[in-house]
Amino acid sequence: MIKRIKFTGKFKDLPPMGYKFQKLYARNYRCYHDYEIGSGIEHPFWIWQKERRFEIDDWHGLEVPIVEFCQTHTLIPRTVPMGKYKPMTIDYFNLLCNRKTLEVREKVFKTDDPSRFFFMEDRGEITKEQSTALIKEHYENYREICVNPVKLLERLNRFEGMYEIVVDEWRTKHMEAL
Repeated sequence: MIKRIKFTGKFKDLPPMGYKFQKLYARNYRCYHDYEIGSGIEHPFWIWQKERRFEIDDWHGLEVPIVEFCQTHTLIPRTVPMGKYKPMTIDYFNLLCNRKTLEVREKVFKTDDPSRFFFMEDRGEITKEQSTALIKEHYENYREICVNPVKLLERLNRFEGMYEIVVDEWRTKHMEAL
């Protein structure tokens, strides 16, 4: 069962929160968003009047599993030494989302990075055809998303009481058909 975030608030409350109104596409879909090129906003929110659909960034249906993962897992920022410079703290995490099962987990670069197939091919462990097939399978099954869970949840908390998690009947029906 696939879930989505449904906006339950009042659309007139969005402009004072910094959201801009826009009509998009040929059907004049009505949308509020906080996205502006160069604004530095991480994970822009898009709130569509049709179906009261609440979307985050370009995650296309993966919003609920990612938000639930960020709420239930403690992701600890890493400090990276920078030689003679001040160490840098990295508070972004790469998550792997299975498009079919909607399972989300933190990406482990040694085992989850599809570029490892190129190295296996170079070492003669697999053929070029096998490497190409494995890479294709990886990108068909997984979506990699870079997220700062603290900032994401802080932004989502501004909408407390203005959204709910509901079953996305259209996506559920079409995923079952696959």
